[in-house]
Formats: sequence, structure tokens, C-alpha cells
Amino acid sequence: MFLCSGLLTFYQQKLKGAPMPTGTINLSEEQLAKLIDAYKTIKEFLASALSPNELYCEEFLAGLRESDDDIRNKKMNEVRSLDDFVT
Repeated sequence: MFLCSGLLTFYQQKLKGAPMPTGTINLSEEQLAKLIDAYKTIKEFLASALSPNELYCEEFLAGLRESDDDIRNKKMNEVRSLDDFVT
């Protein structure tokens, strides 16, 4: 489990601030089905091997806890436009 956690930390640090590459990938239906199966396999493995706290960085978890507290304490403002959300 330490190895997986260490690898996740490495990739999180490596990708932080790195630009996302763009491009087009064409897949056949068979390739897409295999890709989805691979995703499901990895998802099931990670769910069984790691807790959610090991998958996310502390900053994200702190924000999640803060949002949860806001919902519980009804500290919410209705957002009607993007301007409401940003300010």
C-alpha cells in the first residue's frame, strides 16, 4: 500500500502545474470497450486497496470538509449566474 501511495504522491507532484496535453484519439468500439473495462478494473483495485484519504491531497480533503460543514450549517448562497459564483 505504501508503494501505491508513494506513486500517487509522486504523480500528483509531477503533474501539479504541468500543462495538459491536447490531441485527438480515435478508438474503435472494441478498443473503447477494452478501455472502459480497464478503467473499471483499476477503479475496483484502488477502492479495495486505498482509502479515499490516500487518493486525494490534503488541500482537496480540507475543502471537502469545509463544504460539508457549510451544507450542514446551511451556509449557502444561491447562485443564479457565473458572476454570483465568482464573487
